[in-house]
Amino acid sequence: MFRLIAKVPRGSPAPSPSVLIILLLGLLAFPVHAREYFQACAKEFNDGLASGNQTIVGYNYTFAPLGILPGHKAPNLITYDGCVALCGGNPKFYPWAKVSDTITTWVLPLAGGLILQLPFSSNKRFSTLLTLCRWLGSPIASLMYILWNIKVTGRCALIVDMSVPRGGPPGNPRRSARNRTANMWNTIREEFSNDRDPGEVSGWPQLSNLNETEKREAEAFAEMRDSMYILSVFNQFAFNHENPSRTADILEFALFSRAGELPIIRQKLATSIRRDRKHGVVQVLLSLFWFLVALAISIFKAFGELGDNSTAHNLALGLLMSWLPVLTSTSLVDRNPTSEDRVRIDLAAFLCESETRRLPVPGNIEHMLGRFGGQAREKWHYGIAHSILSNLERNLDDDQRNGRQLHRVYRAGEFVTRRVGNLVPYRDLWTFDLIEIWQMCTAGLIVTLSAFGAFCISYHTPTVGLGCRSGGYMAYGVLVAGCFFFDLLGWRATRNGWAIVCLRVFLTFLEICSSIWLVYIILAQTFGIYNSCACKSSNWSRGKGGYTDFAGTSVYRDDYDIRRWWIFGTVLGSLPLLSIFYIVYQWLSQSFLWTEDYENAVAGLRRLRVWRYFFHSDWAHAFFILLPYKLFSKTYKGVTWRR
Repeated sequence: MFRLIAKVPRGSPAPSPSVLIILLLGLLAFPVHAREYFQACAKEFNDGLASGNQTIVGYNYTFAPLGILPGHKAPNLITYDGCVALCGGNPKFYPWAKVSDTITTWVLPLAGGLILQLPFSSNKRFSTLLTLCRWLGSPIASLMYILWNIKVTGRCALIVDMSVPRGGPPGNPRRSARNRTANMWNTIREEFSNDRDPGEVSGWPQLSNLNETEKREAEAFAEMRDSMYILSVFNQFAFNHENPSRTADILEFALFSRAGELPIIRQKLATSIRRDRKHGVVQVLLSLFWFLVALAISIFKAFGELGDNSTAHNLALGLLMSWLPVLTSTSLVDRNPTSEDRVRIDLAAFLCESETRRLPVPGNIEHMLGRFGGQAREKWHYGIAHSILSNLERNLDDDQRNGRQLHRVYRAGEFVTRRVGNLVPYRDLWTFDLIEIWQMCTAGLIVTLSAFGAFCISYHTPTVGLGCRSGGYMAYGVLVAGCFFFDLLGWRATRNGWAIVCLRVFLTFLEICSSIWLVYIILAQTFGIYNSCACKSSNWSRGKGGYTDFAGTSVYRDDYDIRRWWIFGTVLGSLPLLSIFYIVYQWLSQSFLWTEDYENAVAGLRRLRVWRYFFHSDWAHAFFILLPYKLFSKTYKGVTWRR
């Protein structure tokens, strides 16, 4: 008899990378003190110019500086050699007041808020560290794979939505406003009473009060909900594809066949993995809110103190990391289980149990399921759900796909028996699909706009030019783009061979280097490592830098064109945050798949339909979901959301 009992212990829910992050920050944040202070240098330089000191006059930079407004007088400028001679070459580290301001504004929201809310695995320290380096070092590739998985699970939710008529699925009728108020009052009263009923949670509908037609619809909806959720979990695991067509055949039979007790087995499995799904949505939303508040404070402070370099560079640091809230928010939808090994064993046992319903049984089916690859953990993880869903949709006519008649097709067993040709092309299971270019472009825009917004602010903040900050942002962008480029090369390499192994090792090394560089950028901005003559002189700009000014905030505000560039950079760097609304929408539209209680799932689906009817979101679905398919697949025939 099939039993959903795993042979591995549950992991601790606490994320292990927190200690590693703290140790890394502690090791890198070493104290170094400057030999001279820039305030004394400025006084010595200005006094020397006023008195005609020939040595000081020789350090005077006489060319027009970049970024100054036409008709405005340039401040006293000192060459890089003069700055080193008067001030020394060591950086002047920020005082604790400024360091603590950056820590509370950005370091804590980033490290203590967003990074710790990423979907880490428990009790896998080395693997977790490599995964963290992949997320931080290769955000474009990570976001691309995660957004692809979110779109695939969205298709699963859409098929469940379209599987029952417009008025369904059957469940508790919608309460009137008066009854909802009374129910709310009863809930509050029960919280403070002595006899508090914990309530019942059931993943199966109550069929006693339904007629035969409603019973069939309710059963079909519940079974489809279980099958599609199990498929979305299968999509997070790698498969050992000895025979891709055979793999698809096994999965389709296990997920959609109604032979014997398979619906009951799927119900038990879905209940188990729904309970194993990691929670913590409230913490993720609070961390996102914390980052948005910090960004708003930083923007207000930068433009309130227009011309203050330190506030501008702090704002640029926040904009550089504006892709991280998007990555963290994706864990609302693409969520990992509490124990990946436990779920993998349960899924493998489910496949073995389903295959006993027909003969012959493959001898190596228990080894079919590979490592957990969700949330971009595994490189080149495409998932199998897209192929299964595409094959399912191709075998239905237009009325069945878009007429809310899928429950009848499912109950008749035609999801399995109507396969065309009984073969699935190999490329549908494993090779990179051009349809994924939509997610590729979106991920690239999110990270590029973040880095370019930060670059614009730092580049156009005096001293104008390519310096340590803007050059550091550019170097990080080049590393991230390199990681993404080599990640795409992996789709052309041989799957089993030295080429893919060497590429995986090199790509991991590149991701580690990119992550270390990002950590260095944050530490340098926090503690003032960039506050040196070399960084103030913008020496990275050949022929356009090499000088430093000691002017104050008023000079930068009145004589330099910084307002326009700061606004431009802030707008660019803030645009990626709009992606959070899309992620939250996907979370709301898919949450009924993993909701444990059936009645709550039905209520959530009804609210989703009301929202779609009211805001006419079918056009958005047609644009974001159907357009990529129609652009790259002229023969695509998929399920579309209809009113």
